[in-house]
Amino acid sequence: MTFFVHGLTGHETMPMNRLFEKRPVNKTDQVYAYHAIDNKHIGSAEESIQKHHSHSDIVQQSYQSVEHDSDNHHVVLASEIMVTPVEVLSDTAMISEAISLFHAKQFRHVPVVSKDQSLVGMISDRDILRYSGSQFNEVTKVMKTDVVSASSDTDVRYIARLFVEGKIGAMPIIDSGKLTGILTRSDILRAVMKNFHIGLWA
Repeated sequence: MTFFVHGLTGHETMPMNRLFEKRPVNKTDQVYAYHAIDNKHIGSAEESIQKHHSHSDIVQQSYQSVEHDSDNHHVVLASEIMVTPVEVLSDTAMISEAISLFHAKQFRHVPVVSKDQSLVGMISDRDILRYSGSQFNEVTKVMKTDVVSASSDTDVRYIARLFVEGKIGAMPIIDSGKLTGILTRSDILRAVMKNFHIGLWA
């Protein structure tokens, strides 16, 4: 399982700790009661505590069950759900070609590749809209060059997390430096529906 970041200078391996930074947990302030509990509410308070413990026990048992069951289910890999072969644009393509491809295939993201099929960028319908009033005619002028990709043996849960946290709409799949597939949010959603066992996604 490997992530890469691509740019005009080639590609480099992206460490997981740079992709998924640990978020610090802030210490909570001390909580004080606004009103003291009088005797007539003690009974109902005890019942609430018992119910809370009962619900906590159920939740804990559910997670233990998921943890146990997840060992019996295989992890869904990018290679299992990626789209291949991939529709691409050449790095010499014009924006008019990209627009035609978006309309014909109903795509929102298309990889841009060099002559040797190496990934050099990604272009989206938003990129085209953003530069619609400019003088740019070439795809390379409006595409994104810093592109995060993954290898085909990557656990799709990590890709799904990147889609959410990094606001990414599509991810190229790269093996041995070559574009072998692509994953979009729709592909992830279809995988969730097909493999609807919480242990795969927890």
